Amino acid sequence: IKKERSHILLDLSNKFLDDYKRFLIGKVSNVLLEKKDDEEDLFYGTTDEYIDVKVKGKFKTGQYLPFIYKKESF
Repeated sequence: IKKERSHILLDLSNKFLDDYKRFLIGKVSNVLLEKKDDEEDLFYGTTDEYIDVKVKGKFKTGQYLPFIYKKESF
């Protein structure tokens, strides 16, 4: 029963996170770029709302910049 309840709560948590991400699309925030993927020319970072996102462009790791949430950012 514990595993079943845990699974149900994890699924519910993922649904709430997905709903929140959809709500954020189009909104402006800031992102701290933390890691670079040279193969795909992407940066991975965390926004002010603690959401992990992907950013494409020519930046540097450690930069803190304005960010507009887009569907492909997640």
